[in-house]
Amino acid sequence: MDELIELLSAELGFQLTVHTDLIQWEALGRLGTDDFENINATIRDVFAPWVRQYAYTAVVPILQHCRNAIAHVVWASMNVPFPRDPFEHIDRVVENTVYVIRRTVYESLKVDMLMANHCAHLIQRNWRRAVVDPAYIVCRKRLMYEFKKISSEIDMYGDILSVSAGL
Repeated sequence: MDELIELLSAELGFQLTVHTDLIQWEALGRLGTDDFENINATIRDVFAPWVRQYAYTAVVPILQHCRNAIAHVVWASMNVPFPRDPFEHIDRVVENTVYVIRRTVYESLKVDMLMANHCAHLIQRNWRRAVVDPAYIVCRKRLMYEFKKISSEIDMYGDILSVSAGL
């Protein structure tokens, strides 16, 4: 969870500092639509590995909700009249965004991630046991499949050998 927040902070800081059109912002007193799209893309890209990692778990809806809320928080924070010091403003926006994450979803998301990881470890451990212990039907089916495959290969090689021996 801390890794997600650190990456989000770094990527947002870079995106807002380097890719925000300061000239347009100063001239119009608001950000352009390209800036909004870049903010959304940056936040989406930061959350994407975690969404993939926790696919099909209870964590994904929380991650998606957090991602969408953060995009709105950043947009609302940045889409203000041009500040006296835009870089200080950007630093504060990033700082406040991290604060919002920590205050709203950090704990519940962390707990859900830990539970998803725990469940995955239990499934992996039980599967490793079930696949090698003949007391489980999955192991017996695997052994029968392998036996039939080896038997058919032996029969095939036996036929090939008998044909070549006859030549």
